[in-house]
Amino acid sequence: MNTFNQHLGEDALPGMGPEVSQAVRTPFLKDESWFLVKGVVIEKDSEDAGNVGKETTLRAGMILTRVEQGANAGKWVPADHADAEASGDVLHAVILKKDVNMLSKDGVTVKDQSAVGVWAGVIDEDAVNFVDAGYRDDVVAIMNLCHFEAAV
Repeated sequence: MNTFNQHLGEDALPGMGPEVSQAVRTPFLKDESWFLVKGVVIEKDSEDAGNVGKETTLRAGMILTRVEQGANAGKWVPADHADAEASGDVLHAVILKKDVNMLSKDGVTVKDQSAVGVWAGVIDEDAVNFVDAGYRDDVVAIMNLCHFEAAV
């Protein structure tokens, strides 16, 4: 049974569970009338170290890269994840469209989560979280359907 709601970007069954905060905020999209998205599965141990106190909630605008080898091949992770491809070896990247809570329904353990990633559009580079600045050039190069604009 597929429980992924592609309109809300949520993957959970109805009922009691932890508080889910998936805010619809896309501050990194400069033109919300044109962008393309794809569904991704985020590896359960992914964290947002910059989201102090809520590290298990990945914020919208975070760059995720696809794991190419190993047990988590095909899943998506932030650049600082243990399974992330090395800078220079990144083949696929997306920008997380909405906040995603990695906690399962028990509110304690983490689990793989489905989410929506932007792979084409006009992007405010200053609002994107590259996690590791060393990945910036690689990500911009492989996301050739994104136009990254930075403040001058």
